[in-house]
Formats: sequence, structure tokens, C-alpha cells
Amino acid sequence: MKNKIFWICIIFWTLITFLRMLMHQPWLDESNVWMIAKNMEFGSILSSLKYEGHFLIWFFTIMPFAKFNLGYPYSMLFINWLFCFAAILILWLYSPINHWAKACISFSFPFLACYSVVARCYSIGIFFIFILLAMYKDKLKHPIIYAFLILLCANTSLMAAIGAFALGLILLFELYKQKQNKDLWTCIGVFLFCLILLIIQVSGVDKSHIPTGQIPILTLDWTLKAFIFNKIINLILLILFTVGFGVILYRDKKSFFFIAINYILLFSFFQFVYAGNFWHHYFFYIYLIGSCWIFMLNENISCAWKKYITVLLCILSVLFVIENRIDISVYHSNSRILAEFIKEHPNSKSIFLSKVFLATLPYLEKENKKYDISMYNSENANYDITLNFEEIKKLYKSNKENYLYINSCAPIPNLTDGKKELIFTLDKNIKNIYCVYKIEFVGKK
Repeated sequence: MKNKIFWICIIFWTLITFLRMLMHQPWLDESNVWMIAKNMEFGSILSSLKYEGHFLIWFFTIMPFAKFNLGYPYSMLFINWLFCFAAILILWLYSPINHWAKACISFSFPFLACYSVVARCYSIGIFFIFILLAMYKDKLKHPIIYAFLILLCANTSLMAAIGAFALGLILLFELYKQKQNKDLWTCIGVFLFCLILLIIQVSGVDKSHIPTGQIPILTLDWTLKAFIFNKIINLILLILFTVGFGVILYRDKKSFFFIAINYILLFSFFQFVYAGNFWHHYFFYIYLIGSCWIFMLNENISCAWKKYITVLLCILSVLFVIENRIDISVYHSNSRILAEFIKEHPNSKSIFLSKVFLATLPYLEKENKKYDISMYNSENANYDITLNFEEIKKLYKSNKENYLYINSCAPIPNLTDGKKELIFTLDKNIKNIYCVYKIEFVGKK
């Protein structure tokens, strides 16, 4: 029966996520990593990373493909998908969690539609986290290998570094307790090197590009959006899950420590450094899975408590099947369609009203042609912008067709300085999400 559940879930998960991956058009964050990896020189790695805010491993993973412009975006998407697929396999093959809970986890939104589809640095981090959890029971047999895996995990993203830190503390404690002093000092050396490497990467990170809505505000209001229901029901569910998981996990001190340190650090980061988005917040769920994994390994815990936590994990995972906080720009970027429009007008002037349209650049660079593209008021391109006659006039090319790319399809009023007029005519509407307006500069009648 267990084998049937495994094969059914793996086959359906593979088909669904692979098709979703193939249909996905990268958004700004995905294309930005590709462009950084493509243009990154070893002498300027740190100066490049400070604008991205993520660590080295994912850049190095896709760099060979980006440097030679191989198969964008599918090479990047497929590599990311492979890491998520491997993480799911590790969960099924090595986790002591019940098969029904594994099925619910596999088909929850984070694994079915987020980390498996959107090519960011998070799937590779989850892959390393699950490897570390798979090795958790025998980590003292191979502590140096375990320490280096923690180093790799920590250098995928800050979200994964938090979990790596917790597992590193557990490793050091157990080495000290077992008096494996030589291994203990070697692991301390590895972790100090990892810490220095992380500090070097995060020092001087540029946060000026963070949208206003993601600058931390000291409120926990965003926690009440964890599920698809209204805030009152969400609050009730959060209380029930917090009490339920807390009471059960407290019976195993290591699993409780693991979730406590991760949740404290995640909450602190989101409240005081960066508010994050739903793909960041789902690491609360990832580390809850990890704590349940560690809990299930404890042979002194009764089967009844393991059944209780399995039921809670199944219910929570089912609630996470639907996500109502999806960012349109992530899943409906239409970057390829927009790039095709630019290619169809090779001698035109393109004016981007938002940075989201920079997601078209990797597609355009495949053509080895130069396109005339400018960013309107680029310093504030993440915010609401009022079109200004003089700003458009500066970017306008009188010897070319001029197009304005805007992430809105509301009618744009014509602009005038009293003598001349800028006329905006809708040329292409993409699913009422993005619109391209043709600009004409004429004398006012």
C-alpha cells in the first residue's frame, strides 16, 4: 500500500510540476539572477551580490548556463525543478513521517506550485535541509561531512541559513556531549569559516530597491493572512496549531529547540529587517516539517503522540493547498510575450514604467541585437508613478516608434505642455495585466 501511495504521488507530482515549470515565464527576480550570473566576474562577485541579497550557491549553480546563454529560461527552471524533485524524493524515501502526511506535503502549494516552478534559490536550500534531516540520526558518524553540508545549505539563502544554524548548534552540542573533541573543533572551524563567508556576503547589501510594502512595520498583521479564510478564523487556526504542535513537540527537546530557534529568528528577521513575501514565509512550514521529522525519529515517543502530530501536519498541509497571496508579477509575468513584442519592433524605442519589465532582458539578449530601452524614473520604478510630460519627452525618440510598457491597463490621459501633446494609444493588452501604449508626439491643435 505504501509503495502504491509513493508511486502515485511521485508520478502525479512530477507531471503537474513539470508542466507548470515548462509553462512558467520568469519574473524579475528570476531573470535578475540569470543576468547577474551571466555578467558576474570572479573579481566582482561581492559587489554583484549586494544588489540581489542572496548567497553564492544558486548563482554558481546556474552560472555555466548563463555565461554561455544556454537554454534560457528552461535550463534555469529545470535545474531548480530538479532540486525540488530531489527534496521531495528525500522526504518520501528517508523521512519517518507518515505516507499520508508526505502526500499532503507534496501537494501543498509550496511544493506543487511555488518552489518547484519559480526558479529562485529556495529549492536548493530545501534540498540541503532535507539531506541534513535525512542524515540527522547518523550525523555523529560523519560529523565533518555533515558540517560541510550545513555550510553549503547556509550559503543558498538566508531562509535556509537559519535552519542550517539550528542544525549546526544541535551538532555541536551532541559532539560536546559525546566528547568527540577532535570532530567538535573541526566543525567549529567549518562553522566559523561559514560565518565569515556569510558576513562578507551580507555586508553592504543594498536595500534601497525594496518596495515600501516590504519594509518592516512592527505588526503581526501579516500572520493573520496565513490561510485563505478571514482574519478571525485564521487567528483561531493559528492558535490551535501553535498550541497543538507546541504541546506535542515539547515532548522531544531537540525537535522543540529546532522549531523554537527557527521561528524566533524568522519572526525577528521579518519584523525588523525585511517583511518578506509568501515564498519567504513558507519557511515556517518547512521548519515545522523538519521539527516533525526530528520528533518522529525519537523512539521514546509513543505511537499515539506521533499519530496526533501526523494528523495536525496533514490538516495544516491541506490548508496550504490553496494560496491566496499570489503576486501576479510572479506567476503571470508574461516576460516572453513582452519580449516577443519588442523583437517584433526592433527599431522602436521602449520605455519601461516598472522594473518588472526588465524580466524581458534575458530573452532579448539571446538575439545578440541591441534594443533601445529606457527606464522611466528608474529610481522610483517600484512605486506609483504619475507620468510627467518632460520626463517622457527626454526619453522620446523622434526618429522611431515609441512604446510605453506599463503594469496596468487603466486608460492613460494625454499629456501636454501647452504647445505640444503626447498621445498614448493602446497597442497591446496582455490579459489586462500589462499593456503597451504607442506614444506620439504632436503639435497641439
